[in-house]
Amino acid sequence: MTSKYLLHLPVLCVFSLVFWFLYPVQADNEFTIIQADHSTLNKIYQGGLVLYFRHGRTETTIPDDFPVNYQDCSTQRPLSEAGLQELKVIAKHIALLNHLQAREIIVSPFCRARDTADLLFPTHPKSIDILQMYTAMLTKGEKAPIIKRTRELMSKPVAQGENRVIIAHGPNLAEVMGYFPDEADMVIIRPLGDGYEYLATVSADDWDRLLLHPAAGQ
Repeated sequence: MTSKYLLHLPVLCVFSLVFWFLYPVQADNEFTIIQADHSTLNKIYQGGLVLYFRHGRTETTIPDDFPVNYQDCSTQRPLSEAGLQELKVIAKHIALLNHLQAREIIVSPFCRARDTADLLFPTHPKSIDILQMYTAMLTKGEKAPIIKRTRELMSKPVAQGENRVIIAHGPNLAEVMGYFPDEADMVIIRPLGDGYEYLATVSADDWDRLLLHPAAGQ
């Protein structure tokens, strides 16, 4: 991070507040959310998908410092205690589904995303990708490579029998597809090579309902 970020700080702080209060409303009005059903679990088991998790619920009274030190979690908005407990429950459900056939797990460098990844996939290798960093306080030019990388990961084909997992941020996904998911949501995407298809969303509260009837082959 350089001094140019400090020059943008007053404007970016105002932008961030406007973004958080207005953008989710705009996204909800423009994007139709599809609730996952039991057939969605069959698709996950068959593989070939991208599973985009927004990190778990956070302590909103603690903002990120600017600039953020990726190596110092005390400079970042952390997962809340309720968020930690919720992720532990989700992790148990994921374990029952063979960890969602996850083969490749790509994670934002922010601590809340890394902590989410460690709770959901404790034994899986993970790749920290700087181009999954939080976009909300970046300029248009700074966002561009992150948006490009996210779109590539959502579009690049995945082999049958395995899935690509991304654990990152709501604003990033909103930049790509106009959808701002809730914290701890899992957004299910079918990569098409030259694009992608949105299939469904599993919210944090959906797992109990979906697991009443396990996916085929489990």
